[in-house]
Amino acid sequence: MNLNKLNDEEVKILINEIKYFLGHVQLQIPTIGQYKKITDVKGEEHGIAYKFHVYRGIEENKYSMHLRFAENNIHLIRLCISGSKHHNSDGSVADFDHVHIYQTADNGKVEGYAYSLDNFPFDKDNSLAESVEKFIDYINLRERSA
Repeated sequence: MNLNKLNDEEVKILINEIKYFLGHVQLQIPTIGQYKKITDVKGEEHGIAYKFHVYRGIEENKYSMHLRFAENNIHLIRLCISGSKHHNSDGSVADFDHVHIYQTADNGKVEGYAYSLDNFPFDKDNSLAESVEKFIDYINLRERSA
């Protein structure tokens, strides 16, 4: 699979593929204050290495998390809550709360096409901890059994 030029079907396959944290990971997310966690992940079927990243700055209701390819740092999927509006290459605009999904644009460049949360299991009113749980479930990320 060419991670620099995936089609929509390959993107779906990678999002749905079971992935595992490499090593034991503790996500102890405080209810307030800054939080940042980056951990290594690997896909079970395709063996692709990823970085799972969770970030919250000073504002407790503004956060993001993503899964990106370790090889090229391109995001497979990213959740943004209370971020900035996102302008897609086709002229559409996603509101402050959206999900970016890897897409190859008509010009051949990779973009994180932003979608509203309507068709995703995320809610702008969820806490960071709740969203992390939903995101981990959505991307099929698991901890290996000992």
